[in-house]
Amino acid sequence: MSSASPGGEASDTPKARFGPGDLRAAPTSDIDLDSVPPLIADTEGTDIRILYDNIEHGAPVLDTTCENCTSVVAPLPASGHEPSEAECAEQIQTNKAFQPDMTRGTRFCVQTGEGRTAYLRVISAGIGKAPVRLKATVWELPD
Repeated sequence: MSSASPGGEASDTPKARFGPGDLRAAPTSDIDLDSVPPLIADTEGTDIRILYDNIEHGAPVLDTTCENCTSVVAPLPASGHEPSEAECAEQIQTNKAFQPDMTRGTRFCVQTGEGRTAYLRVISAGIGKAPVRLKATVWELPD
């Protein structure tokens, strides 16, 4: 969506569709980031899945290869500012990953199945059956 900037120029920066907001997902949860708010359920068109390789002792990973998953993920450095939609889109183009670990502080950008850009940061990711808490921002599609 375009909006006028203080100088009168149009801005092509998409506005946030969701967030920044908190998401809480149980082990082996599917998340649809294109829903408002993001839907945590086993649904068609899921963007990501929280997966525990070893549910009793292992930390979770972010899975984008599940049967219904349709997204692309790019990890970000553990520290730094929250990225803009454009910075996330650039990371997705240059720094794709398969299954990033989900430890506290892990940050990544996601391109959803519908083409939206999202930024996620792990607030907490317990071992075993503990839920994963994420801070998420999902942007609208650019005009």
